[in-house]
Amino acid sequence: MPLVHRLLKHRFNLVFNGNTLNYSPYQLETLYVLLRLMEQNPEQVFILKGKFEDQGNWKRTNFSEELRTRLDGTDDVLPLERELSQFFNTLPLAVYLLSTELDVVRL
Repeated sequence: MPLVHRLLKHRFNLVFNGNTLNYSPYQLETLYVLLRLMEQNPEQVFILKGKFEDQGNWKRTNFSEELRTRLDGTDDVLPLERELSQFFNTLPLAVYLLSTELDVVRL
């Protein structure tokens, strides 16, 4: 069982504070990991909307170039533009977690 699955099995919550893809050398890989975490743990993994994800700002960063280069896009076509815009538009600005015991671990 992967480490992350074991962590989440014990009712840990993971909160990513927005701008998670901005300037990363592995943006597509990071996005994949975040989406898998959310898919497998929908009540425990939260990605907050940062400036990168807000109002299409991601289209004006090196992430759009990575999408074009690695997913065979063109100057006129940005791969996954509609899907990514829809996803980023669903992200919350904040999350409020209730717990009788609150342990904060900063990574």
